Amino acid sequence: MIVTAGGQDHLGGLKQLNSDYLIGQRKLADLFKHLFISGLKNLIIHEDLALPNRLKINRRYQKWLGKIEDQQWICSVQKPLKDIFQLVGYVGRYTKRACISEYKLISIDNDHISFTANDYKNSKRRERPKQKIIKLHFVQFLDRILQHVPTKRYRMVRYSGMYNSHYLKKQNEKYNQHNIQNLNQQELEIYNFKVYRNFVTEKGEPDPLICPNCNIPLQFYEITFTKHRFNIDDS
Repeated sequence: MIVTAGGQDHLGGLKQLNSDYLIGQRKLADLFKHLFISGLKNLIIHEDLALPNRLKINRRYQKWLGKIEDQQWICSVQKPLKDIFQLVGYVGRYTKRACISEYKLISIDNDHISFTANDYKNSKRRERPKQKIIKLHFVQFLDRILQHVPTKRYRMVRYSGMYNSHYLKKQNEKYNQHNIQNLNQQELEIYNFKVYRNFVTEKGEPDPLICPNCNIPLQFYEITFTKHRFNIDDS
């Protein structure tokens, strides 16, 4: 998940955070652990998730559950990326590429595949992760790879909050409404006619501001309404 290092204030302007982090890492990890384990318990209770044979004995299951509840879970909260190209590259690696790079593959020997991976478990925090070699049977290797292949029509990127299209549309409408209220009568008439022009051309009809005989743009002089003013909402 990528979020902005700030947001909109009550006046509609953008406000940047004073620090590098949006939320405490430990607090987020504890909340995630609680929600994850609660969801796991519900799946097991409703028999939507099958336990392995070694955990089907109740006391073993309770012991295993207590062990993972006592552990400190980790949610990675990284500092903001300042470079836009670095940000695009970060997102692209997760959405437009395979989950493993070819250079990490070391060898294929006797139906087994060896590759390098980051060893976060045995690495110190805030230091570059150590590298380790993992050797898997090709069936296991392909099983792990295929978990990262999205199903047909699966949406890899979703937008929320201020990047959601409905939010942007609503904000644009509020902005336009605010500007219209500050226009004088002459400007308002010109504005409404431009809205009408866009409405007509988007429907694939001829531009009403282009002369149909000589194809020369018309010069605005005035707008005369006979009965009712044009309102785009009435169309």
